[in-house]
Amino acid sequence: MSKPVVALTRCWHNHSDAEVEEAVRQTVALAGGVPEKVARARRILIKPNYVGANSKPSEEAIRKHHGRFVSCAEPSVTRAVVGLVRAANPHAEIVVAEGVDAHAARTASDVFGWLDAFRLVDEFGVRLINGNEGEIVTVPVPGGGLIHRAVYLNREVAEVDAVVSVAKLKAHGTAGVTMSVKNMFGILPFHRYGSTFRNFMHTNYFRLMRIVVDIATTLRPDLAVVDGLIASDHGMDHEPVEMNVLLAGHDPVATDAVGAAVMGFDPHADFPVEPFVVSENHLRLAARAGVGTLDLPGTEVRGLPIGEVSRRFSIQTEMKVTTEQAIGARSAAIAQAAVFQARREELLHQYAGQYIYLRNGEVEWTSSNLAEAADRAIEQLPRGEYGLAIQVLPEADEIEKASAYR
Repeated sequence: MSKPVVALTRCWHNHSDAEVEEAVRQTVALAGGVPEKVARARRILIKPNYVGANSKPSEEAIRKHHGRFVSCAEPSVTRAVVGLVRAANPHAEIVVAEGVDAHAARTASDVFGWLDAFRLVDEFGVRLINGNEGEIVTVPVPGGGLIHRAVYLNREVAEVDAVVSVAKLKAHGTAGVTMSVKNMFGILPFHRYGSTFRNFMHTNYFRLMRIVVDIATTLRPDLAVVDGLIASDHGMDHEPVEMNVLLAGHDPVATDAVGAAVMGFDPHADFPVEPFVVSENHLRLAARAGVGTLDLPGTEVRGLPIGEVSRRFSIQTEMKVTTEQAIGARSAAIAQAAVFQARREELLHQYAGQYIYLRNGEVEWTSSNLAEAADRAIEQLPRGEYGLAIQVLPEADEIEKASAYR
């Protein structure tokens, strides 16, 4: 088996967009170019990271540093990647898609406009898709999934033949780091996973890290490009850091491992070692699921040595959750999943189809509404009221596997 290749190059944040685009082209070429699978595909998904604009009321509210985005993939980086893919595959249908959580009075179209995505339509003939809209279908996770047998996806996204991720170099208060693998989480239709930001997945970290891997398994990036012109320290939309780098690779796990090392972290570390202070290392989970290879010493890093550009980042956890709280919450989720399995028939008789919150072996509250259940359950964690929110379904009908909690 050949070793993974990751290109790590210098690209200054104060360079012109034209210079940035040329640097992206050179970085992808150094990583081995556009993969053959992408060049032969009928329909290609390009998934940029627009999360930093998702929650903002206006373009002016999006966090920037010297004119460059802190939490969103830089438009010039995305444009260069789209141009490379179009040049390699002139006849493919290319969809640029993100799950844009629209907040009145702004729309998904506003977000696409802020990130200069309509230019991609005019220049390269791509189609823009909001993953939260359109026909939603269930797609089986290859290999059966770590925790979900299937994921919900926009049908047009589900039917792609190749995937390209354009991610951002960021620390993350829950996942530790977020780049190519976690970028795919943003394509999930939020209304099938709770309320805004897919909150039901965030109600316990055991679930969250596994759904991150399940979607990356289902839509595995064939080409991973990471914008590190300006990175975000402490969390995904926090302190801007002028890293002035680009990364690219055909292996998303290997690419993210190099990115983690650039942020001063050991990509082989695991909970509770920083950056994975509240959850498991999703890169380790992804490697075990076959998404890619986690072997930093065995990865060929082309271009710059990691040590030449790395600096130490740190983590500020979401909601100021501590490692001790995370340990308690994880133990409780596993224990309550065992209770659920043992009492499934009894619970089905009383609560079939409902969402319940199990704590200390008892049903603490119920809800018929996914969004409400998500919002209630996510409030329990910082209060130290650890349990498990789960939908009461027969085992044959469940998408999330209660048996996965162990």
